[in-house]
Amino acid sequence: MKRDDGIDTIRVLLTFLVVIHHVSIVYGGAGSWYWKETQPLNFSLIVFNTVNQSFFMGFFFLLAGYFSRHSIDRKGTKIFLLDRFIRLGIPLLVYFFIISPFTIALAHPSPGVSLITRTLQMAQASEFEPGPLWFVFSLLIFSCLLALIYHYKPTLIGSLSKIPNTLTIALTLISLGACTFAVRLLIPVGETVVWLQLGYFPMYIVLFILGVFAFQNRLLTSIEFSNIKIWLPIAVLLISILPFIMDNPLGNGPFEGGANLNALFYALWEPFVACGIILSALYFFTVRSHSLNHLFKPLSPLAYGIYIIHPPIVVATSITLHSWQQDVTTKLLVNSGISIAACIALSWFILKLPYIRRVL
Repeated sequence: MKRDDGIDTIRVLLTFLVVIHHVSIVYGGAGSWYWKETQPLNFSLIVFNTVNQSFFMGFFFLLAGYFSRHSIDRKGTKIFLLDRFIRLGIPLLVYFFIISPFTIALAHPSPGVSLITRTLQMAQASEFEPGPLWFVFSLLIFSCLLALIYHYKPTLIGSLSKIPNTLTIALTLISLGACTFAVRLLIPVGETVVWLQLGYFPMYIVLFILGVFAFQNRLLTSIEFSNIKIWLPIAVLLISILPFIMDNPLGNGPFEGGANLNALFYALWEPFVACGIILSALYFFTVRSHSLNHLFKPLSPLAYGIYIIHPPIVVATSITLHSWQQDVTTKLLVNSGISIAACIALSWFILKLPYIRRVL
């Protein structure tokens, strides 16, 4: 299958957004991260990260399902699984046992102790975690399940002949929101099970499956304006009311989960926002924006490497800029720019090493 420049551009931009999202946490945005500046939470950045969270990782799962179907159809289950264990398993192990303790050591130095020694100390203390590569860990699980179903129950893997109509999408989004609300009664946002925030996973699972089903008729590159004219305005409206709702909650109870109206609002808000943004991005980049795609095409091979290596680079940049007296917005923009540029340069260098392209 010929690569689509629009989807490659989306992958690059989503990867950049992951970096910016984590930089935002440094300066008061919502979420957990290795190192944060000692300043209060920033309401604008909390809203920014909440909007990001509604769609960007789900978008990755949609694309992953799409290309997984292409890969398994072309290679068969055995070669597909071998390829997944190489391209997902090796980076996951490298991050878990090397990059993770290194990043933690970088974020929590010890006076008079070298970074290498501190990293070894973190490793000896079993400070291992997948960090942002929880996505890779999840995708490895999804890939194994896809291979099992493909091999033993191939009739379960169907295909979509066209983009569903408005009513079907609406009912799907409402059902997804209800399922998410139910899951968060038991596992609220912020709580992890084996490093995974399962409160977000109903959407991830649905989008991965949709990606698998959408591949055969290349639906991700067949979005028309009629498919977005309802969902984009809805997404914009919901995003615009989010700050008001966050500032004026719908009664008592956290948005992260529980039997309350705030949690119900958040669980329903997310899929509708994701739908509008994802469909609109696919339409814009795969149908309309050929010149912009040409600009980002050279960065496409670097996207996966950038995703893997960005945590220590963001931490190092953040610590370096810590004493710089500037407003949050300026530091966010400068930090993001430096971090992304450094990630691009380092990823380009890593890809020049022998055998690395087989993995990345």
